[in-house]
Amino acid sequence: MRILIEEDGKKVFKFVFPNKLIFNRLTAAITAIAIEKHNNLDILNLELSGWRRLFKEINRIKRKFPHLELVDVETHDGDKVKITL
Repeated sequence: MRILIEEDGKKVFKFVFPNKLIFNRLTAAITAIAIEKHNNLDILNLELSGWRRLFKEINRIKRKFPHLELVDVETHDGDKVKITL
């Protein structure tokens, strides 16, 4: 996953995270526990197995579409945020 933040044409931040580091079984368990603990609205009501399936699908999509853009936002001032999978 790549996160690129530009301000007036200059690169301000560029983060590169390996997808296997972000979307794995351990982070699925941590995500499920954190959302279960802090969820007040009963949205995102997934169990651990649901989070594991979601993360598995994200990894499958990454293999099928290597540079899929998730977010590409540009403001009127020229600031940009781009997130690719």
